[in-house]
Amino acid sequence: VIGDLLRKISIIYCGQGFSHVISRHRPNGSILVKSGPYRVCRHPSYVGWIVWAYGFTFFLTTPLSFVVFTCVINKFFSERIYYEEKLLIKIYGDEYLEYMKDVPVGIPFVTPYPGD
Repeated sequence: VIGDLLRKISIIYCGQGFSHVISRHRPNGSILVKSGPYRVCRHPSYVGWIVWAYGFTFFLTTPLSFVVFTCVINKFFSERIYYEEKLLIKIYGDEYLEYMKDVPVGIPFVTPYPGD
């Protein structure tokens, strides 16, 4: 429940800038959201999804499935965030680089961009 709530709050804060598909271009009128849950971590909707999914997996599967799931999710989000952050740097430039310095990625064991 907590993970789902965090994900929904993150999506609301992101507003029209949110999409399930990573955009290669800056949507018209979009700004870099740095308030709400985005003050604490750069990818709160991913954190929310992971918390929800871990809870679901932990209670409904075997320990081995949980370990495999953890490895798969770690790889998926590492690659997705790396790609997404490269695009965000391209779109927002120095503003995003400063944001990266001030706000952690927010997902343990995921280092999406060299130097993070």
